[in-house]
Parts: sequence; structure tokens; C-alpha cells
Amino acid sequence: MATATETPSKTSFVKDFLKGKPQGNVKSINEAWAAAGFEGTISKTVVDKTRAKLGLAGNLRAETNQSAKQKAVAQTATTSPGKTSFVKEFLNDHPDADTTEVNEAWIAAGMQGTISRTLVNKTRIMVTGKGLAKVRTPATKKRSDAQAKAPATTATRGKSSFIREFLNDNPQGNSAAINDAWKKARMPGTISTALVNKVRADLGLTGNLRGKPTSTRVRPSEKTTVNRKPAVQPRGRKSAQTTLLMAVEEEIDRLIFTVMGIGNLPDVEAALREARRTVYRAMSS
Repeated sequence: MATATETPSKTSFVKDFLKGKPQGNVKSINEAWAAAGFEGTISKTVVDKTRAKLGLAGNLRAETNQSAKQKAVAQTATTSPGKTSFVKEFLNDHPDADTTEVNEAWIAAGMQGTISRTLVNKTRIMVTGKGLAKVRTPATKKRSDAQAKAPATTATRGKSSFIREFLNDNPQGNSAAINDAWKKARMPGTISTALVNKVRADLGLTGNLRGKPTSTRVRPSEKTTVNRKPAVQPRGRKSAQTTLLMAVEEEIDRLIFTVMGIGNLPDVEAALREARRTVYRAMSS
């Protein structure tokens, strides 16, 4: 008896056998499998599925001398394999199959009903170690769409808070000045004039100022003369310190609005604002 050097897959063995012997059944196929020196057995599920793919009608039972009662018992025992064993057998040959493919094979094998996605997923994890890919249901899609819209709402609230905070320190600030501060705080996009006007109105300020604002925050280099002596800071170490403090102030502004975006951190927000006031006083001194 010749032994194959490499064991073929059960499906390919059954297919080759049925091409030569279309009337072959489970018993004759397993006898041929054993005669070829291969180990184990080939299940009825694989035979039925392969017969269906080849366009052959069902699985033929071997002729026996059993009594009618014994035939009835045997038929009842082998009418339909368990769904779990069917799925396990199918996934052994098709590890990437999904629920649809498993059910198509189940129906092609002449079985009744359907196999649930839960059973396929559970069996697939046992066989391959990987579950099925997640499916987006209408409910999850609705949640995803709502989450996609959330950033825009949060961004609008963040911009309004930014404008309100800016105008508390600079009541004369206009759209250009606010957008400049927004950009320096490393925030994305721009702030519309309409939103600036709305926040100004909410704060009781009159309209949106056009042109260059008369800022109440006066930089040290812009101080007017006092007693006919210029209050402009001299160049050198003091000017360099002021430049650094301005950078610190902008960084604190960015942190404040980051914390505001997170929400529910009033103590942190208050501490950052106090730190910014301290930096501003240092620049103004």
C-alpha cells in the first residue's frame, strides 16, 4: 500500500474522490481515506458540503442489511450534525469565514434554520483565537455620528470662553485682536466676527470695534512718558525678560483654554488665571 508523502486537505480529497465516483458516500470516502494511509476520518459535514459545491444531490448512504428499525435509529442519529461541530469543521478549512459564509455552507449542506453570529464568533475564537469583526448597527452608527458632531460643539464653547476671557482683560478688543491672541495660544482655525459680537453683547460691551483696538493691556515698551521722562524700558536684559514673560503668558493662556475644554477643573483654571495675572504684573512693573 503506497502512502502519500503529504496529507492532502480533507476537502480536496473528497472533491477528487467524487469527481471519479459521483455516487460515493461518507462510508466509501472514509474507506478510501484510510486505504490511502491517512489518519482520522472525514465528517459527513465535509462530504455534504463538497457534494453540494460539485452539484451532486445530498449524501448517499451505503446499502446495509440492517432492519428497518436499525435504519431509522441510524438515520435519526445522523440527520443533522450539531451547529457547533459544523461551524468548527467549517472554520478548520476556512479560518477567515464570517457568519454569512458559515450559513451559506449550512444551507448548501441541506440543513434547516440558521447559525447565529454569537455561535460563530464563539467557535471562531476557540478555533482561530480571533473573533469576528465588529459590525456597525444603526444604534452604533447614531452614536458615532453624535460623537463626530461633538467636537464642533466643544470648539464653539471653547471659542466663546476664549473671547469672554480675553474681553475681561481687554474690553476694547476686536475680532482682529482676539484672533491674534487665539493664534498665539496655538488654537486651530479662526474665530468669526459674529461670535465676537455675540459675546461682546452678552458682556454688555458695545458692538465690535473695528481697526486697531485701544488695548487696556499696555506693553512695557508702549508706556507713555511720566513727568516728561520716557517710561520705555531700556534695551538689554530687561527687554529680553519681558519677551520671555510674554511667551510664558501666551503659554498659560493656551493651558487655561485646554483646561476649560476638559471641564470640571475650576481650581486648576483659577490657579492658572492667577499665575497669568502674576506674569502680567511682572511685565508691567
